Amino acid sequence: MKNRGITLVALIVTIIVLLILAGVTIAMLVGENGIISQSMESKFKNNVSAIREQLKIYISQKYYDDINFRKEQINGNLSTIPDISQTLAKDYGDRLIISGGDLIYSGNNAQEIQWCIELGIKTEETLNEINKLEAIIGDNKESAIENKYIKKYQYPYQLTGAIKTNIETEIGRPIDYSKDRFYEVNEENVLGTSYSGKQYIFNEATGDVIEIKAQTNRIKGTWFWVSEGDKMEQQIMNDTDTQNEFFEKLSFYNINEIYIFQSSSDITIENSSLRSFIKNAYSKDIKVYLLVGDTDYLDDDKMNLMINQLYDDLDSFNKNVEYNERIAGVSYDAEVWLNTDYAWTENIETRNKHIQFINKTVDYANSKSLEAIFTIPFWLVQYDVTENGTTINMFDKITQIAERINILAYRDTKEAINSLVIEKQEGAPDSLINYAKNNECILDVGVETAESSEGDNITFYEEETNQPGSINMVLAEVEQGFKNICDSQYIMHLC
Repeated sequence: MKNRGITLVALIVTIIVLLILAGVTIAMLVGENGIISQSMESKFKNNVSAIREQLKIYISQKYYDDINFRKEQINGNLSTIPDISQTLAKDYGDRLIISGGDLIYSGNNAQEIQWCIELGIKTEETLNEINKLEAIIGDNKESAIENKYIKKYQYPYQLTGAIKTNIETEIGRPIDYSKDRFYEVNEENVLGTSYSGKQYIFNEATGDVIEIKAQTNRIKGTWFWVSEGDKMEQQIMNDTDTQNEFFEKLSFYNINEIYIFQSSSDITIENSSLRSFIKNAYSKDIKVYLLVGDTDYLDDDKMNLMINQLYDDLDSFNKNVEYNERIAGVSYDAEVWLNTDYAWTENIETRNKHIQFINKTVDYANSKSLEAIFTIPFWLVQYDVTENGTTINMFDKITQIAERINILAYRDTKEAINSLVIEKQEGAPDSLINYAKNNECILDVGVETAESSEGDNITFYEEETNQPGSINMVLAEVEQGFKNICDSQYIMHLC
């Protein structure tokens, strides 16, 4: 008769297999990434997001009801929000509070803290750090720069995606490029040894300090010379389909700033094509600047026109259009050294007047909360100016005054661009990039893509014709060389 039972070995093997299966099942259910954990995370994030959305709606309504309302007035527990459900208020009221109009997580559950960080919800630790930063930095940009609490130049990355959402949640309204200017905080200089390692930016317009959790694309711009005689440029301004194709091209090159030429008489609220163009750019997180190119602005009467009158007109335009139709500032692509009447290279007094123009422009632009960008040739570093009877390098002086300088570095290889910007030029006391680093000035490295009579080495025209996008690869290599020296940006002549 055969034995129909099971052996001890088979029993042990069966038990081991069952234990393994049970372990796997338990891990799938309650492990760090298990079904139950994922369900808890999903529920927490959905509920907290719903609470935040109700808070945003409540704040928006308060702004609508009272023009003088500030979100900082809203403080307390979740019951402060009238439309929030009693269930949510009960379930999360012990660890979610409202401070200065922001939703704050005050609990100590490590898992929930991480989920809040992923949602962009401030924790109590971050709030305390931000409060310290805001108290020390104050609301005076010049004083904060002098004390090295913030950098002299604006944050050199595009404000888009989660960063933009976080900023707009913090300030309680959409970003307005005509007044919101963001500067990187030198956290260690402000907080010393208590610095947590987080990165923050300071909004000059509101005094808010805002945490930056991830970097986006570096600022990259293009000149857009709109002339009456150019059919394509006029189509871009007036034809929706052509304009959208234009913006698709800019997206391919990661362009997020446009310097658009318009005559002073065109900067009016009646110019619907300009307003529509700016609005379209804003929807794509692209900032728009006015572009000017006169070469005679060192004349006394013209200097006033190019500074005071221009910024007054721009300020008036911005005040009478919607927030998403406003212009951020002026880019001066005005090659005054080409004006033979000035004898720029031979006459140090003319160069002194050039410095005077830049100084006055920066001061007046700041008084209007607008930006000023100056285009200069790479060889300007070979010339001097005088200050109180002392000779000083002209590029050194300009980078002391300005936040941003656009260097015309028209070459088509990394090595050639570096030879102009990183390496010290013959006859120059120091390199362009060292002056920019020492004076905390952003260098916009300008390159050309249009066909040039000066030779193939001046422009990326040939490279872009054969392989569109090749300029991006070269600039990425250039950026690697700049990365450990100072912040830099790029300007392309695409249009």
